[in-house]
Amino acid sequence: MIPDIQAILKEDLIREKLLFEEYDPIKGIGSKIDRFPFWITKDEVVYLPDWMRDDELFKVFLRYESLQDYSEQTMTPIEQEQFKNKEDIKEYKQKLFEATILIFNEIREKYDFEYYTATKLIVQDKESKKELPFILKNPQRKYYAKIHNKFIKHYKPIRIKLVKTRQWGGSTVTEALAFWIQDKWMTERWHMSIVGDVESQAKNVFGYYRRFAKKYKGEKTFSVKQFERTKNLTIKENEVIISIGSMQKPDTIRSSDNCILHATELGSWRGTEMTKPEDLLQTLTSSIAPLPFTMIALESTAKGIGNFWYRLWIGENSYEPIFVGWHEVEMNFIPVKNKEEFVLTLSKYEEYLLTEGATLGGINWYRNALAEMNGNLWSMQSENPTTAQEAFQSTGNKAFSPLFIKKRRAEFVREPIAKGKLFSDYAKGEGSCNNLRFEELSSGEFFIWEYPDTKKNINHRYVVIVDIGGRTAKADYSVITVIDRMPLLSGGLKKTVFRARYHIDPDILAWDSVRVATWYDNALLVIENNSLRRNKNENENYFTTVLNEIENVYDNLYTYEDASKIKEGIPVKWGWQTNRATKPLAVSKINASLVDDAECLDDPDYRYYDELEGYEIDTSGAYNAVDGMHDDILMTNGIGLAVSEKMPLPYEILPSSKSKATARISIDLGD
Repeated sequence: MIPDIQAILKEDLIREKLLFEEYDPIKGIGSKIDRFPFWITKDEVVYLPDWMRDDELFKVFLRYESLQDYSEQTMTPIEQEQFKNKEDIKEYKQKLFEATILIFNEIREKYDFEYYTATKLIVQDKESKKELPFILKNPQRKYYAKIHNKFIKHYKPIRIKLVKTRQWGGSTVTEALAFWIQDKWMTERWHMSIVGDVESQAKNVFGYYRRFAKKYKGEKTFSVKQFERTKNLTIKENEVIISIGSMQKPDTIRSSDNCILHATELGSWRGTEMTKPEDLLQTLTSSIAPLPFTMIALESTAKGIGNFWYRLWIGENSYEPIFVGWHEVEMNFIPVKNKEEFVLTLSKYEEYLLTEGATLGGINWYRNALAEMNGNLWSMQSENPTTAQEAFQSTGNKAFSPLFIKKRRAEFVREPIAKGKLFSDYAKGEGSCNNLRFEELSSGEFFIWEYPDTKKNINHRYVVIVDIGGRTAKADYSVITVIDRMPLLSGGLKKTVFRARYHIDPDILAWDSVRVATWYDNALLVIENNSLRRNKNENENYFTTVLNEIENVYDNLYTYEDASKIKEGIPVKWGWQTNRATKPLAVSKINASLVDDAECLDDPDYRYYDELEGYEIDTSGAYNAVDGMHDDILMTNGIGLAVSEKMPLPYEILPSSKSKATARISIDLGD
């Protein structure tokens, strides 16, 4: 499809103008909040925040054509009579105007945060290391505008969650907001806490606040002192107490009487033996009353999906989500000489960047930065995400490439053709597979993408893999997956045709597995036997008992012991055993199925790809689901792919043949 080049070029001009529009916080030009014109003199105009109109003293100024007009017209005849000549009157009027300006500026500082930071606060430039007035950059103005429009101008308590990317100064603005609130609005005992995963993170953030206090440009002074021989600090002039603490040492944090909380790097927060991240956050926030100018600011870089911070980000809560993409940062821009030619060279992903609001100059910068990373799009997305979801998906020590997960998700995911439950005459034992029937239920946990093929008797066609979870809602899920190998005969892909994912008693699950395997043409039944030992309170022989019960009814069971050893009288070891050798093998098979088109598994279940995105390699090199995520579907697929590779190709059993589906397939994959 040929792009509409002229429409793209027209939109690009609009985006460039917004990205590089003139910004002057003194004049109020270029702000992202609603403003109105106000004349200082008949020739000088500034643009003020709309909500400033509500100030009672400022309403007096609004009755006049300009601020200068106000100062002149309020001069009484008696005042004028005391001057001998016009020059004296002119000089007096000028002094009166200057005094009025001071009053006006004081009012403006209260309502115009951007003006306040530019005239009162100092920051250190990260490149030159020079100390400069705090002029908000484009991403910082977007961040503040979200907070202003949602909370501040409506006098609502501020509750935000910010996903940070490549230091554009989100933490600095947050600290500036806290300082402004304590200076201009709640001028006494508006206590605050700054909390990181470790204390050094909180101290780094507090460094911005300390500089604001130390370098404050005004008649007031702010001195930071130790508070009563504790680790807490205080601003003597407004009696603000500031506690600095961490997830790892929460005992140093004042959890009561706070009005402002700035929690940073929540993506790194990990539970300790004493405290979970959600419990600490609940403790810190519960004491902050929902009053105007209280603030709870939660912010962090993304650290992968499934952890505490990710759950907080995607969850429905009172926090306003804020994200700034790489394309909203002015410095991420390289001008394009010939835009028409450039548009014709855009890749599919670059076309997607256009839909997300990037300029052509931004895409040109992105292309150059990607080349410097040797074309590693995953790393590029991690460093410079376009959306918050991309930020989460491209970070963390992932076991599988997000790009291939995204590709396979788009390629294969589809709705099941039926949901329901498989029933038989008896729940357990003999007769448990008699009169098998599937009943469709809207809330059914058995998903079907293809029903069993009963027209032909095919050996080695289906493989059924079972991962046994727990009974309660907080336990791991139990999963039954059915993989159809028939397409292999025609050069096609193995495909998932059935899946059950639920919380169920292991006994019932075992017999559900037998019913599913029987229904799918007496499929090879592979049960992950480690899961039967997970609960230390259970009898160690429990897994043997369950499998032995199944053996009496269903004989096409997988064993990881060599068949020759069984003949020698060594006890049969039923099921798949996950260990140091077999788990990496299963993971490698999944990786191959994502990367290699020939090895692909057509799995239509979106939940599988969710689990892939939340699977990481921890610091010890072990594979695990991140906190809050599961790997039950993932493991059934990995086991199924590993087992399938060792199985003979499917073949039809003719009516004249005396052979039947092979029982007790033995595949030795090592311990």
